[in-house]
Amino acid sequence: YYHGTILFVEGIDHSCQCIFILVNVVAVELNGKLTAFRMMYTHVPTTTDTQVLTLWDDVDQTFVILEFIDRFACSVCRMVVDNDQIVIFGYSGSATELTIPETIEGYPVTAIGASAFKQMDKLESVTLPDGVLTIGQYAFQKCTALKTVDLGNSLITVGAYAFDGCAGLTFLELPDTVETIKAYAFRDCSSLGGITYPVNLKTVDDGYGAGIFSGCTALTAVVVPEGVTALPANVFYYADSLKKVTLPSTLTSIGNNAFINSGITSLELPDGVTEIGNCAFQSCTALESLDLGGSLISIGNYAFANCDSLKSILLSNAIDTVSPYMFQNCRSLLQGQQSCLPGIS
Repeated sequence: YYHGTILFVEGIDHSCQCIFILVNVVAVELNGKLTAFRMMYTHVPTTTDTQVLTLWDDVDQTFVILEFIDRFACSVCRMVVDNDQIVIFGYSGSATELTIPETIEGYPVTAIGASAFKQMDKLESVTLPDGVLTIGQYAFQKCTALKTVDLGNSLITVGAYAFDGCAGLTFLELPDTVETIKAYAFRDCSSLGGITYPVNLKTVDDGYGAGIFSGCTALTAVVVPEGVTALPANVFYYADSLKKVTLPSTLTSIGNNAFINSGITSLELPDGVTEIGNCAFQSCTALESLDLGGSLISIGNYAFANCDSLKSILLSNAIDTVSPYMFQNCRSLLQGQQSCLPGIS
């Protein structure tokens, strides 16, 4: 036998009229240490004040004696992971405004788990504590009433589909600590009219084949702040309503697929940019004019392919590396202009 305390149970069906209800134990204190516990199923008597419960763990083939701290009072589910850190992974309340605590039972909240608040269509406002480092995939997907989110000041990773379909979200302040944003993270946030771009953003995942801002029809302009030196691959991939991006003087490179299929209409690169990656502006069909600055050295494969509205290009003599098909199917370029571009015959 092991002795411990139940910190939270999920799956409670309050509408059940039977004597016993099925629950799933997710966080347990054993021998004074908060720990993640194997998921077990049991029946909790609803008509008794008994606070002691005996469970059978099919995995370990042993009985576990547990006690309730507060059987049904908690509304935010929590699960403890490594190093005594807490992951919020679900919510059973009906609040429209929700503030996640910085600590629970004295342990820090460091992550929002996968699908934690998915499809909670009454949720309008969420405030995360400064200690949250990760938002899991689908965490707030299709929270259609969600208008404001405070992400704290320590967030590092935003998971795939994390805010997908949050049609009421109007502005998003991404803290400068954010380094990774995964695929479809803000897809179809149709009211999202502005974002703050994180200075330390390094990776934008396209593992699912589409961009983090695709379908954000109100997002027409973004300012990339001073201090950013590289736009990561895929950052504005399929941002189809994005018409204007202001780039900082500190920028030196633009990654592969950075603006592919975006809605930008013109672009002026800072003089410090030396490299444009493969397919960086491919199929930007609204793009009409380009000023590629005075320091550009390398342009990747298909960098401007299928930009069929492109009429004017201004390049410097610094270019020494060009790649095949970089202006393929740019039908609006004046006849003969391509033959005047450095390195192209």
